[in-house]
Amino acid sequence: APVILDAIELDMVSHISQFETDESGKPTATRLHIEPGLTIPLSTTWGTWTTEARLLGTYYNQDLSGVNTSSAEYAELEETVSRVIPEFRTHAGLVLERDTTYMNGYTQTLEPQVQYLYVPEQDQNNIGLYDTTLLQTDYYGLFRSRKYSGVDRIAAANQISYGASSRFFDDEFKERLNISFGQIFYIDKDTKSPDAPAGEESRSNYSSWAVEVDFNYDDYLFYHGGVQYDIDSAEMQLANSTVEYRINNNGFIQANYRYVTKEYIDDNVGETINNIDDITREGISQAGIVSGYQFTPKWYASAQYYHDMNENIAIEWLANLRYKDDCW
Repeated sequence: APVILDAIELDMVSHISQFETDESGKPTATRLHIEPGLTIPLSTTWGTWTTEARLLGTYYNQDLSGVNTSSAEYAELEETVSRVIPEFRTHAGLVLERDTTYMNGYTQTLEPQVQYLYVPEQDQNNIGLYDTTLLQTDYYGLFRSRKYSGVDRIAAANQISYGASSRFFDDEFKERLNISFGQIFYIDKDTKSPDAPAGEESRSNYSSWAVEVDFNYDDYLFYHGGVQYDIDSAEMQLANSTVEYRINNNGFIQANYRYVTKEYIDDNVGETINNIDDITREGISQAGIVSGYQFTPKWYASAQYYHDMNENIAIEWLANLRYKDDCW
């Protein structure tokens, strides 16, 4: 007991925010957020176990004058809202290490981890969206405690996340390869995709498999790739891939590709889009090239270009020339 008591950490997160907009018909608000937390971090050279409990208390004063409360988007907003939601999270991880038998001079690690997260469900449709958006979903996102940035939406959760990473280090202990994969098991299936269209009750309790790969070849050629494979539809939902070549530590050229299915967009942000066909017809499939070079300590140039493969149009051009001087 004394060891645990010595390890307890207490903290308090709080902030006051004022949201204003020049766009007519949208609400403005004052938000007060107070979030006390208790954390028990236990660690050794071969593993960690962190348990955390937080209480999220938020008060809103929303100005609805001029807001069309008869519209579906704002129909449930209330002028004053008080919301209190508890959050509990416990996360454990191991670090196992060995010398590789098939690559001389390399050390391999295996780093399994598991997390349980619980947040009770609470209707928050009476609160507007001011600084909240869906966070990126990838392997590392499986072990977050929050699904959204900001605090306008606190997603319900009753789930177990599990996964593992394997890293390969050379004889100078520089990481050359990293492979990670993981998944979430939703104990409460209703929290899996609350914005998914009706009629999707047949989905399983499992999230997509998330896989990430990073490769460093001799410090000048780099690769990063990530995919999410949906086991319900037996299809790839998201993918991204990047190859980067570095030039004498002064510059780089990078090729990128990103892919998201229309179904994934509808499942995750469908609540905030009246008609997804107005946003995208076939999802996201984009390729791009990014480059930059430091000519001198004062002169730097960069450029990038992205092309939409579905619509066959250029979606972004950017060129930049920068001069930096010590005096201005």
